[in-house]
Amino acid sequence: QAWFKEAEAAFGRAVQALERISPGEKEAFSADEYTTAYALVLGRQAWFKVRIGQIEQGQTSFRKAIALLPADAPPFLVLWQHLMFGYTQFIAGNVQEAEQHWQQSLRLARAHDDQWGMTYSLSMLGQLACAQGDLHKAQQVLHEALAHGVEVVDQIIQFEKVDDRVHCNEC
Repeated sequence: QAWFKEAEAAFGRAVQALERISPGEKEAFSADEYTTAYALVLGRQAWFKVRIGQIEQGQTSFRKAIALLPADAPPFLVLWQHLMFGYTQFIAGNVQEAEQHWQQSLRLARAHDDQWGMTYSLSMLGQLACAQGDLHKAQQVLHEALAHGVEVVDQIIQFEKVDDRVHCNEC
């Protein structure tokens, strides 16, 4: 728990630093770069707020972070915000809102062929179906999540094989 508190405080300092940047300093960045960075840091702080039990403050920060993300923000950043905010909503008992955010993260993952995003989004939706007592749906969704997870592992193995060959050639 102490580590989560330290992380929340560190991200809180980062949020404050971004909020103190003067208009002149912001000119070094495009508006979208600054806004994306701010939303990302705010979302990370929100996650740690949730982890230390500050659910309502985390929800508020996640809502703000998601609203701030520009339309052309990197999809994996938007996906992550929806995935984590969905989790926050789920533990707060807001099941419908949790499902909406997990469905949004799944749509983004599928649109960008993001295997990791599909794995996690489907995993959360499967856990939701299980919690709602729909074991048949849970099994189907979790089976699909597992298939995407295997794809992620295969990609890692292929990367490691290429990395090993590169290192061996350097010997």
